[in-house]
Amino acid sequence: MTTSFAERLEHQLKARRMSGRALAEAMKVNKMTVVRWRRGENEPRQANARAAAAALKIPASTLLLDEEEADALTPTVGAEASAPGPTRRPSDDATALVNRIAALDLESTAEALRRVVPDLMTVLADARAYAEERRRQENGL
Repeated sequence: MTTSFAERLEHQLKARRMSGRALAEAMKVNKMTVVRWRRGENEPRQANARAAAAALKIPASTLLLDEEEADALTPTVGAEASAPGPTRRPSDDATALVNRIAALDLESTAEALRRVVPDLMTVLADARAYAEERRRQENGL
């Protein structure tokens, strides 16, 4: 089911028993800004959506993506992954990519990269050494 930003925000506020005023204060924005978001009159800019998510202590994607968008971005695992699916237009893919980037929790991403990059560098070095060894063998050196 497609939901609007306003519906997702309202749901999260109720789930956390937080008022719009409290959210506005936590974000240091005018309370009418949050009122307009809740009414669906305006949608926040990316930075404000992330700030709202942080104030609510939820991932930004919870506010930025509806369930259908989030499901579309979730990789399929197992037999379903190989099953042919409907062909998507490039514009759908581009939109999904933009939404995915917009929903990134940059702190979590940075932390994940700090953990993964050293392993990737080791794999890259091993791949280079393997390629160099194959090249030598092919050249008879």
